[in-house]
Formats: sequence, C-alpha cells, structure tokens
Amino acid sequence: MSLEVIILIALLPVSALSGWYFASRYHKKSDSNSKSLSQYFIGLNYLLQERADKAIEVFVKMVEVDSDTVETHLALGSLFRQRGEVDRAIRIHQNIIARPTLTKDQTALAVFELATDFHKAGLLDRAEQLFQQLVNDRIFAKRSLKNLINISQVQKEWGNAINFSTQLFKKGDNQIGVNLANYLCEQAEEFERNGEYRNARNSLLKALEYNEKSVRAEIKLSEIAFKQGKDKDGFFRLEQALNKDSSYIPVLIKQISLCNRNSSESVIDFIEKCLHQAPNSPAAVMKLAELYSEKGEKDTAKQRLLSFIEENPSISVLHELLKNYDVQLLGSDIAEILDRNSFKDESYSCSKCGYQAANMKWKCPSCQNWDCLKPDWFV
Repeated sequence: MSLEVIILIALLPVSALSGWYFASRYHKKSDSNSKSLSQYFIGLNYLLQERADKAIEVFVKMVEVDSDTVETHLALGSLFRQRGEVDRAIRIHQNIIARPTLTKDQTALAVFELATDFHKAGLLDRAEQLFQQLVNDRIFAKRSLKNLINISQVQKEWGNAINFSTQLFKKGDNQIGVNLANYLCEQAEEFERNGEYRNARNSLLKALEYNEKSVRAEIKLSEIAFKQGKDKDGFFRLEQALNKDSSYIPVLIKQISLCNRNSSESVIDFIEKCLHQAPNSPAAVMKLAELYSEKGEKDTAKQRLLSFIEENPSISVLHELLKNYDVQLLGSDIAEILDRNSFKDESYSCSKCGYQAANMKWKCPSCQNWDCLKPDWFV
C-alpha cells in the first residue's frame, strides 16, 4: 500500500468529522448534508481503488479550511509536494494562508510549507521572501534561517549567508560556526579578486573568531601576506595552520611558491617544522630535497630522501630518487615504470562520505559538508 493511501486512510476520520461539524454548525439543509455524505463515499471509493489523486481532490473540495481543519489541508499539501506535484501543493497552501480565521501559529506553519514548496520548485526568490517573514517566529525561526542559508549558498550570495548564519549563531546554534567561517573565507576571496586586501583580511580574522581551528582562514591569510611582500607574516600564518592540522601539509607547501625567492632559508626552516610535526610526509621531504638541489646541495637532498624512505616506504619518494638522483636500488627500469604510471603524492578524500578528488576543495561536492576533504598520503 502506497504512502499516500496510508495517509488518506488516517485522514478519513478527520474528513468525516469535518463534514458532520460543518453540517451541524451551519444548519445546512438535508440535501446539502446528503451531498457531503455522497462526496465522502466517492472519495472513499477512490481510496479503496488506490486512486489516491482522485481521492485527494474530493476531500480537498469537501473540507472547508478553518482553524479546525487546517491540519488536514496541510497534510494534503505536504502529500502533493512529496509526490512531486508542487503546483497543487502551492495552491493548497496559498488557499490556507488566505483564510482569516487561522491562529498565528497555523498561519506561520502554512507560510513555512508554502516557502518549502517554492524552494523545491526552484523558485528561490519567492521562497526567500517567505522564509524571511519567519526569521523571528518562535517556532520556525531556526528552520527558516537554515533554508535561507542554503539558498544563499546555492546563489553564492556570501554576504546573505553570513548574515543569516550570524542570526542563527546568536540563537544558540554553535555548530554553524564552521560553516560561517567558510562563508567569510568565500567572501574574503571575492574581496581579494577585487584587490580589496584589507577587507579580505578582516573577513578572514572574523572567520577565526567563529572557528579558531580554521586552517583555511590561516592559509588564505598567508597567501595575502605573501602577495603583499610580508613573508614573515605569511610564514607565521602557515605555522599556525600547521599547528592546527598537520594533515594539510601538502596544501601548505604549495603556498610557499608565493613567497619571495630570497626567503629560501625561511622556507627550509618551515619544511623542517613540517617534518617535525609529520615525519612521514612525502610532500614535505620531497620539497626539502628540491630546495637543497636548487642550492647546489644535491648530495644532501639525496641523503634526506634515502633516510626518509628507510623509515617510511613511499612510492612517490622512491620515484623522486630514481628519476632525479643517481640511485640504483632495484634496477634502472623501475624509474621508467613508475614514470609511466600517473600518480600524485597526494589525493583528497572526504571524511564524511568518502568522496575522492584530485584537487583540494573546502566543500565536498558530494555531501556538501565544509572542511571535510583532506589530503591522502601515499605511504
């Protein structure tokens, strides 16, 4: 038996009672009562034939909307929406809202259901307008704000997302802090693209207020510092990110390319700190070897790689040794074989849903969660 049939069976007593209620309240004539009863049995017949759509139409016409029957109509509207018949759901909910006899809470519920209809239909502007009417409602405020945040994310209106998230945070939802920090980081990237570095930095500092563990905010602050020639501040921010989560080392190392070429000693010092935090990081040791090679200290570079691979067997480090250094471990053909096989020294996986990506993303494209994609190291 389908879901809609089950729901309609549950609604039958309500419909019958409503018919009797209105008959007695308005002293309708006997022929009108007979007509209502006839409509009731027609609906019941459709229901028994599992023709739920026809049964719904009969019961909607039969039951007048007021404070006593509004729940019946809301349930029918919800049923239409679940069936994908959003137009019908919208008409029912609009009809409910138009009734002046409803209580304040019933009207708020109908507005929320209509906003949900518009949201599902992709009419985001209309959904947004209705949800905004409920942001101070005692029952639907939080749910409406969450829907408004969702709409703002889809439209990439980060200012709105920040505004609605801040309201939700003030209402006691501390879990929104991680998302709010990411919205501020998105806003900072927009400022940066427009050359507004001061505004970008302010957004990032505010992001750290809502989520002090935000690695993304620290990385972005380092990027802005390097672009402005403030290498000292840039490395400070990278170290902050490293101390917060060393699993992002491959991402941190990529940021180093933005610093001044005269800061090679600072770069080596930072890489050494990375290896101190995560001695098994292939990305860190390979970057360190590259830096030593650039300084003409190729033997030092080779020794660091050999020492690493003895403690931490790694395909990527082995490939680096065989390809760029005079090392014969298992034969000259191994470097060629490894070179033909396309692989990277890190990929990225979502800790929530397992989604895998070739490039770093701060929001998982699959489960839509923030800060859950992290590098995987080939060990």
